[in-house]
Amino acid sequence: MASGTSLVDIVIPDWADQFSGLDMKDYFYQFVISEQRMERNTLAGEVTLDEARTIFGPSFEWPEPRLAVSLATLAMGDLNSVEFAQASRLGLCLASKVLVPAELLSMRCPVPGGPLMLGTVIDDLVAIEMVVKGVAGEGARSMADERIARALSGSEEASLQRNPFCK
Repeated sequence: MASGTSLVDIVIPDWADQFSGLDMKDYFYQFVISEQRMERNTLAGEVTLDEARTIFGPSFEWPEPRLAVSLATLAMGDLNSVEFAQASRLGLCLASKVLVPAELLSMRCPVPGGPLMLGTVIDDLVAIEMVVKGVAGEGARSMADERIARALSGSEEASLQRNPFCK
């Protein structure tokens, strides 16, 4: 779902509503990268030891008075990082049986015809479900609720943390 055009053909009737989402906490920081990629992710310029203590905490020590800082993780601006992250999220969703291909909402495919559509936007899982207004909530469990629960379980098995603001 790299573009809003994926959503243009969705028609939600007056009788329906239900949107759900799930965000992974610090998703890009959870990737392990190669030494070569880490060297490429070295930030321009140097920082002083005092500046480094502001960034990393007052107890930070380094043998040199100036140091370079590098991201030892996947950075959003890094080569193909967004594509890699989104494909990883989608792969986790497929492996955890969060969605099946017929429900996948994507940029290059027709809008799914069923009542449940799921897609990924980088680290976010988006679920759009047609539910009769007033039916969701009050202890009722929708298909989207079940899929979000599967996504949480799959993420936990993969040692990924969800954003604490997503329930």
